[in-house]
Amino acid sequence: MSTPTSTAQTYCSRCETTLEAGVRFCSSCGTAVDAEREAMRAHPRTSQEFLLERVRQATAGEFDIISELGRGGMATVYLAHDVPLDRKVAIKVMSPDLYVQDDNAERFKREARTAAALSHPHIIPIYSVREIDDLLFFVMKYVEGRPLDHIIQNGGALPISIISAILNQVGSALAFAHRNGTVHRDIKPANILIDEDGWAMVTDFGIAKVAQTRGLTMTGGTVGTPTYMSPEQCMGGEITGASDQYSLGIVAYQMLVGSLPFQADTVMSSMWAHVNKSPKSIEQARPECPRVIAHAIMRMLEKTPARRWPAVSDAIEAMGPMEEQDTPTRASMVRLATGEGGSADVVVKKRVSTAVRAEETVQTDTVDEQVVTLTVAPPAGKISAGETLQLKATPRSSDGSELSNRTVLWSVSSTGVVSVSEDGLVVGLGEGDVTVKAVCDGAIDVCTITVSPVPVAQVKVDPSKQTIRMMESLQLAVELADANGNVSLGRRVNWVSSDPAIAEVTDGMVLGIRPGKAVIAATIDGARGACTVNVTAIPLAQLTVDPQDALIGTGESIQLKADPVDARGMTLGDRKVEFSSSDPAAVSVTSRGVVTGMK
Repeated sequence: MSTPTSTAQTYCSRCETTLEAGVRFCSSCGTAVDAEREAMRAHPRTSQEFLLERVRQATAGEFDIISELGRGGMATVYLAHDVPLDRKVAIKVMSPDLYVQDDNAERFKREARTAAALSHPHIIPIYSVREIDDLLFFVMKYVEGRPLDHIIQNGGALPISIISAILNQVGSALAFAHRNGTVHRDIKPANILIDEDGWAMVTDFGIAKVAQTRGLTMTGGTVGTPTYMSPEQCMGGEITGASDQYSLGIVAYQMLVGSLPFQADTVMSSMWAHVNKSPKSIEQARPECPRVIAHAIMRMLEKTPARRWPAVSDAIEAMGPMEEQDTPTRASMVRLATGEGGSADVVVKKRVSTAVRAEETVQTDTVDEQVVTLTVAPPAGKISAGETLQLKATPRSSDGSELSNRTVLWSVSSTGVVSVSEDGLVVGLGEGDVTVKAVCDGAIDVCTITVSPVPVAQVKVDPSKQTIRMMESLQLAVELADANGNVSLGRRVNWVSSDPAIAEVTDGMVLGIRPGKAVIAATIDGARGACTVNVTAIPLAQLTVDPQDALIGTGESIQLKADPVDARGMTLGDRKVEFSSSDPAAVSVTSRGVVTGMK
């Protein structure tokens, strides 16, 4: 085996930035250059030719290396033929320069095993992790298609229907990973592949933590691509699934607008923007984007994790229901994966129409413009059960022109809340929130509708008048009816007392406080019903004076105590007792019961 060859150029072993002659520190991560050059002398940079030869020798008999698929500072990926299983695979080999540094090898293996445990239709599976001498690599499924970054670079902004499909599929993969305790840490278009079957696939799960390639930045122990990193990732904070949600939001923004929300010339300025700047409104950048999708993505891009969606799945659900898998959208994604037709979701359909004029048949070709956007108006609505709302769906071409005579298919997320006709007429059936979806040639938009119960027109409180004693309670009942006299069930009314010092009320339960009258009212939907409650004092059953007999001299005094009680023997502390003397000249008594001998 030949010895490794070294290139004349040196690189930072931490971030793979090219080190210019004479510099003392790496311009990207700040590592001292002297230490870098010492590391380069100890571990010469391995040429790709030498690495390819080593991989071929190490995998001989099991894999035939066909060609190189791509490379970076962290790893090189090869297309290979799995001899025993007769299939194509991708082999990702960790750079030997990284293998000898710290615990990168163990982290690579540990996290590759974690990714291998994720079995999901939109996650590229890892078959095995191998280590031969100082060669560390893993074998994964080979996906024929194109990465999303190439698609965006070649064609710019994507059609709404394709964006919705990609976000739904990638979001489901991330949600699955998060539920299984794995955070990707490096979601970006380069790690999202569109395969030749029209599916979006997520790759490099869990590897980002050790992915120290040029263009990547490490903050603390976290690695990511600066243009897609979350604010907490930029600041070295705790990384959770909310970080992946933010990064996916950046990808979504780029797919919608055709450019990143933050344009920066340096790594630090890019990271600063994620922490401090707000992206331009999607509705301004792409007005035809459905509001529900724009709102969902802008919330994904909140700076504080707690202000984002509770989970990626919530964000995807908020964008509206997805169409069925076997649709024109999927066919368009197949064309994206194969490179046919660029990035535009355009299918030119030709039909032949015939017209007969005086025994002459004239055959002409006409072109149907593809529907690129679909707008439903109104985007949201509120109706009551039994009421109707007319929705209008407007399909438009790529230049914004309205397309007529197109068939729009309507559907609802819950048939128990509303129904929708073929022409978009919505009828409220029951209380709740529902999404009405319109689909036309793969373009999608939705309307969110809230259905409230039929308004209450009459409120009757039973009993209409009642007398209770102090500290007694009374449960009032309420009967509700609409304008047609139909009884409404399960509605909650608002109870209020005209004088809570006399009678309190909670959920229709009245408690007498002190003697007097109070009006107890129940209100709902502007309708009101009431009853009058008369609170009476508790009857006195017995009054005992202590002492009952006493002997005092002239000028002497004693204190009498009076104890009023009810029939249950309970002291009535609210009662005022008056004292009097039958012979004031002999014995005087105050209103408080102080008795004094006079003669």
